[in-house]
Amino acid sequence: MKKKYIYYEKILFILIIILVLTGCTTVKTNLVLQNPKELGVEEEAKEILVTLKINNGQDEKVFEHNIQKGKTAFDLMKELQTKGSIEFVYEESNVGVFVNSINNIENNVSDNIFWMFYVNDKMAGVGIGAYDLQNGDVVEWKYINTENIDF
Repeated sequence: MKKKYIYYEKILFILIIILVLTGCTTVKTNLVLQNPKELGVEEEAKEILVTLKINNGQDEKVFEHNIQKGKTAFDLMKELQTKGSIEFVYEESNVGVFVNSINNIENNVSDNIFWMFYVNDKMAGVGIGAYDLQNGDVVEWKYINTENIDF
């Protein structure tokens, strides 16, 4: 009788081990097979790609730059200046950021020629410090006569 108990105990022990191992393998397989998109969770991009164009009326320089999501056009300008790609002089005030010069070309107040800020081919409705960049944006600075522009 003791031999039967030992025999049943061994079979029961082996079955328990098989069940435990099968359960672990299934869990591990599910974790490997399921990715965030299958679970309905989208991974949010940490960086976006934007383009900066600087058009001084005679030539245009174009820079593509990866920048952290949530940054502004002003952050973009500062990052590119830090990298040595551009140079710009600005003033910060309680109404925003005002760009005085880009790449050593200053605003010309007497002739009404200023650096104007555009996003995706449209004059921006906000200043560079308030514009939150979106993936694929084209930020452009145009050095133009503003005499006939309606703001």
